[in-house]
Amino acid sequence: MVLTMRTLNVLSSRRNQITRTIDVIDLMNVNDISQTTDQQGELQYKGGLEVLGQFDEGKCIKVNMRTGKSYIICSTAVNKVLSLAYYIYKMNKSKKSKKTAYESDAV
Repeated sequence: MVLTMRTLNVLSSRRNQITRTIDVIDLMNVNDISQTTDQQGELQYKGGLEVLGQFDEGKCIKVNMRTGKSYIICSTAVNKVLSLAYYIYKMNKSKKSKKTAYESDAV
């Protein structure tokens, strides 16, 4: 995967020089996300982002798009998955605050 400011690009492989983009997740089209903490103090997300938990594939998150499509992303590198989730949340929050500022300017 390659993360940019607005997209998450899903690649076919990073093991060889012949890599192609399989899909592009537009982070501006993620459903609105709310953030809470659970009883253990871990961040939990609702709406456009969900932490699914630990599986054989690693720690998994689910990204829910406005189009109705969802992506499940897993990695054995737990900190990377949690950092990705936090980044998606921050981008979503930034998008929401910009929209609110734009709407108040338009009034």
